[in-house]
Amino acid sequence: MKLLTELHDDKVESALERARASGKLIPAMEGWAQELASSNLASFEAWADCARPAVHLGPPLLAGRTPPPELLERGRFRGSNERMAICSQLGLDPDQIEDKE
Repeated sequence: MKLLTELHDDKVESALERARASGKLIPAMEGWAQELASSNLASFEAWADCARPAVHLGPPLLAGRTPPPELLERGRFRGSNERMAICSQLGLDPDQIEDKE
C-alpha cells in the first residue's frame, strides 16, 4: 500500500511540475492544484490539457520576430485606462510603478 501511495504522489508531483513548467499553474493556484491532483489526478490533467498559460514566458513575438522597438517602448497598458483602474484597485500610484522589460 505504501508503494502505491508513493507512486501516486510521484504522479501528482510530476503533473504539477508539468503545469508549472508550461506556465499554466501560478503560485496562487498551488493549494487548489495540489488538492485536486491528489484527490482526482485525471481531473487535474484534464484541466492542465485545456488551460492556457497564465504567466509571461518570454518576450512578445510576432510571427517569430521581435516587435518593433516603438511597440516595446510604448507598452501595452502604459497610460491606459486599464492601468489606471488596476492601480486604483491596488491602491498604487501609477507614476511610482517601474516598468520592467
